[in-house]
Amino acid sequence: MEYKLNRESLPACETVYDGCAEQPIDLDFSLPDYCPDIQKILKCQVTPSVTAQNLMGDRLEVEGTVTIRVLYLDASGENIRCCENNHPFTASIAIRQPADNAVAFTKTRVEYVNCRATSPRRLDIHGAFSVCARVIRQVQDEIVSRIEGDDIQQKTRTLDVSRSAGLAQQQFSVTEVLEIGGGKPPAETIVRSGVTASVQDFKVVSNKLILRGEAVLRVLYSPGIDSPARTTS
Repeated sequence: MEYKLNRESLPACETVYDGCAEQPIDLDFSLPDYCPDIQKILKCQVTPSVTAQNLMGDRLEVEGTVTIRVLYLDASGENIRCCENNHPFTASIAIRQPADNAVAFTKTRVEYVNCRATSPRRLDIHGAFSVCARVIRQVQDEIVSRIEGDDIQQKTRTLDVSRSAGLAQQQFSVTEVLEIGGGKPPAETIVRSGVTASVQDFKVVSNKLILRGEAVLRVLYSPGIDSPARTTS
């Protein structure tokens, strides 16, 4: 007795690459003219960010910027100062197979960082960070839907499945001028800044995905020698 298998195509997502590539940090730079001399280094922060990415055959090309912030005490020993330096980077990740109709999701992770002052105005920084990527493509999987045969008994059930409509990501640039709230002293130097973004709502309109969210910026600044540091957001 021959039996006939009926198959149906089911859309799915396949991960073709999931891994990280480590990038070294070896920098030696001087303080800008507007920054006072260093007495003691308090903290060194490395923040890598991805600005562009492109899938080319079996490779993922990533471009970005590494921001280095050094918090230190100035020569008087009374004020906390911040020195910031930006350096571009590129990373080429082999994904071992062509990724047609695929999309890459990337993020960065700091591994370690060491910072020392070689002089009151010069910094030596060594460390490493990783560019982590996950490459996903849409594929069609075949599943058995039924069997045809005279002596076959089947119990079938209908299930709801999701069909992938698309995979995409987009970067947004935000530019804003903030006013310091009333009752707060004017800023002399920026000590630290950071931003967090969150999605609050989304909807699909005319084959477009519209997102609504909020970006919260926090700035720690010093108003001067005689006043403590203040926070604004």
